[in-house]
Amino acid sequence: MNDLKTSLRDLAENTPVASARPAADLWARGRKARRTERAARLAAALAVVALLVTLGAVARPLGDPLPADQPTVPRGGALPAVVHAPTYPARDWMPGAQFDEKKLVTDLAVGRVSVAVSRGRNAPLLVRADDGKHLLVQLPDTDAFNPNEGSFLALRPDGRALAYPWWRRGETTAETEAGVGVVDLLTGEVEQYTLRGRNDRPVSVQKISWSPDGTRLAWLGDEAVQWDEGGTSFRGQVQSAGTLGADGEPVTWDLPGHPESSAVAATSTGLVQVLSQRRLWTLVEGREAAGRRVAEARQSWTTAVVSRDGTLLTAGRADPGTVLATLALDDPTARLRRAPWNSTANGLIDATVVPLGQSAMDTFVVAVLPSALAGADASGHLETRSADGRTRSDLTLFEGAPTTISVATQLADVPSVAFPAPDWPYSDERKVVLVLLALGVVVAVAWLVRPLVRRRRERRAALLP
Repeated sequence: MNDLKTSLRDLAENTPVASARPAADLWARGRKARRTERAARLAAALAVVALLVTLGAVARPLGDPLPADQPTVPRGGALPAVVHAPTYPARDWMPGAQFDEKKLVTDLAVGRVSVAVSRGRNAPLLVRADDGKHLLVQLPDTDAFNPNEGSFLALRPDGRALAYPWWRRGETTAETEAGVGVVDLLTGEVEQYTLRGRNDRPVSVQKISWSPDGTRLAWLGDEAVQWDEGGTSFRGQVQSAGTLGADGEPVTWDLPGHPESSAVAATSTGLVQVLSQRRLWTLVEGREAAGRRVAEARQSWTTAVVSRDGTLLTAGRADPGTVLATLALDDPTARLRRAPWNSTANGLIDATVVPLGQSAMDTFVVAVLPSALAGADASGHLETRSADGRTRSDLTLFEGAPTTISVATQLADVPSVAFPAPDWPYSDERKVVLVLLALGVVVAVAWLVRPLVRRRRERRAALLP
């Protein structure tokens, strides 16, 4: 034992001690590294916060209220100051093969609607009157294989019902059914009326019109030659006009012309007025169609509406140039004349003017829509005009280029409301952004906790014997 102690003492006394001097800039480099690490952690923390905020904003579900103050809405609702177009690709809101059911509303008990918009063959867009919420809806018995480029929608003047074309395509033309449907927007109930032409083939409804008081409904359509899984074709020389009779069943007439270039209007007394080329056809249940010439040259028409007292017909020409025409219905010798309020609005020289109805205060409600030459980003608008054309009021701006527009004309006398912009459902692109943001948050958090994990391991290793 004494020998061991002596050996250890000799070893300690005779072993040379190494002289280690630290570098002159050792402490400076250490402080700099420490500051760099702290700055990197702070930047990573700020990046995490920014990513989380962005993730929360992008991931806001459709219909969530915005933090901004909600506008004051008149009792009964109002028209929106802006009708916003969906911000995701059109393929994501087209019924049919690429239809994502999560993006469309199938419960049609949505309440009073102020505006209904259709764009091409995509799902219709409804704007609720009380809160301005934008709803892409799936109407019963409609799909992407609509034989028409756009489904013509018609809101009842009070905004509580919506008429639309429907169809159920069969394996053969005889098995295909089509007609006009009416949705009660308060209850969601749908009533469908099946229409057959003179050759007992389905009729594709292309234009629909409500009477000013909302008690009558009229339409124009085209009887199919073929409408089945093999394709569609139409004769196009004879159009089918119709209304609901006193018994609630469809009553139809065959008229010369094509519905695309004709206009139909329903009166509160049950008459149906059809403006086709240069003739006006008056249709009365139980009688043959009676027509008379009201223009010198053939014209192509968009829509037509009748005044609340039934004495004036207002129609829009399909040719660009913001042209409207009026016809006195109480004068059997009257001819169409240019409307006194006709003008070019907002620089839309190639715009098309579409009359939509007459408000409770007898102002005319008109939509001014850009032509295809104006581009996909061009915007239309809704306005009202007095009968003499001297008073004009802009109501609503439409983003994009709608195919058809219908409004609750009873709301046209109420100032439009600037509702918050909608948050649309997720598009495929939006989902990719969400995934990338989530991955960014995970990476940033992992980088922040990495030094903490390393130090904890080092401390544990130092404590081990």
